[in-house]
Amino acid sequence: MVKDIFHSGSFAHSYDKQIIADIVFLLQEGLLSVEKKKISDKNHYIKHIDDIKSGKISRIDIEGGGDGHLALKLLAKNYLIAGGCEKINFEQQYEGYVPDVITFDKKIIIECGNTNADKVFYYFKNKNLKEMIIIPYPADEEANIWCYIFKPGEELSEFLFFREKEMLKKAVSKI
Repeated sequence: MVKDIFHSGSFAHSYDKQIIADIVFLLQEGLLSVEKKKISDKNHYIKHIDDIKSGKISRIDIEGGGDGHLALKLLAKNYLIAGGCEKINFEQQYEGYVPDVITFDKKIIIECGNTNADKVFYYFKNKNLKEMIIIPYPADEEANIWCYIFKPGEELSEFLFFREKEMLKKAVSKI
């Protein structure tokens, strides 16, 4: 279920149903695609949490969030490095938000844990973005850490600008 990608763990109940429905529309129309991929086993996640708690890994180097969130950011960093990205940044401004992890060339963004699903509508207006990856918190029964790789279709950026204009017109007409 699409909502579970963006809202996991104890926050799974609080989300905007319309935004999720809009993302499902984008997927159904081929404007956006998503692929589920294993990035680690859960033991690496737990080890990162333990290393953060013990001070073996400095929180300052990862910037922002609780232990589980920081551990997901480390897994994100490892995933990008394994994929050939040499330079990454944590918590850098992009399209009005601050993604958890972003490549230096700003072509890949990774959001960890619970994420505002509306970021899809802001991030992908920028045609340079090739992937938005979400790494949800693992469920207790999960043995692996999964990510969801969203990729834009050719016309997604134009559609998002059109959608924004239409929503603005609708709002202005109600004034």
